[in-house]
Amino acid sequence: MEHYLARIVSAKGADLSTTKPVHNRFVRYSKGTFEGPTAKISRKGKSITVKAGLDYENILGLLVLSAIKSGSVSVEGNITAFEDPRPVMGEVIPASKQDQVMMDEKKNNWILDFTGDWTKAELNKIYDVFDQRRGYILLSLSDSGDTTASFKVNPKVPRPKKGAGKGDQEENETDKIAKAIKFSTAKFLNDAGTLAAIIDSMLPDMKKEAANFKEATIENAYTISDIAIPASAVDKRLAAVRKGILTRKITIDGTRKSIQYPFVV
Repeated sequence: MEHYLARIVSAKGADLSTTKPVHNRFVRYSKGTFEGPTAKISRKGKSITVKAGLDYENILGLLVLSAIKSGSVSVEGNITAFEDPRPVMGEVIPASKQDQVMMDEKKNNWILDFTGDWTKAELNKIYDVFDQRRGYILLSLSDSGDTTASFKVNPKVPRPKKGAGKGDQEENETDKIAKAIKFSTAKFLNDAGTLAAIIDSMLPDMKKEAANFKEATIENAYTISDIAIPASAVDKRLAAVRKGILTRKITIDGTRKSIQYPFVV
């Protein structure tokens, strides 16, 4: 799995509107400027800690899943789905695990509550299938036999936030980032392979600068300037193609760089 922001970075403005893991992340946005996800990566001693906001949960969950050494992973949380999950549940939920998933159908979404122990292969399939669908994979992962890797994520989805207004500009930058990264926490062993995987997934445009960093902060924002609706669209909101600019402010060991990428999603 490639994180949707990494795809925008590598696409260099190419049309990604038919790429579901990217397009689905923008369905809820109208025209305007919106705060995207923020993340902070810290390396200290033998550990790497990543704290992040909504929209980094899929890639962090997969990175932790890859880092867990045991074949069995303890799972707690849910998949919040915005399209009916039943057509794919048989594909990803083994018959022996049906009692470990409870579905609650609500007015505008479905909640699939997960508990118990799952194999890494089963969880990889869940991430692979549900990353293609509208919704959020909010699964906390751990292994009692391996305390070096774990993932904790909030089971509730926050509302999208508009870009900072005049009243927010005086907020302390440190406090602002601290609030933005409360949604999830991933912990890893600080080894070369894990560090390279994190950089590839979260800092693909700063690989040289991040080669041996101690702390990195990533702030993303979207400015959507145009929304085009295909003439054949059945659901205009879901089919709408959004054009705009992704702005990434990346601070590595105190040095900040701002980079912009055009997108069509």
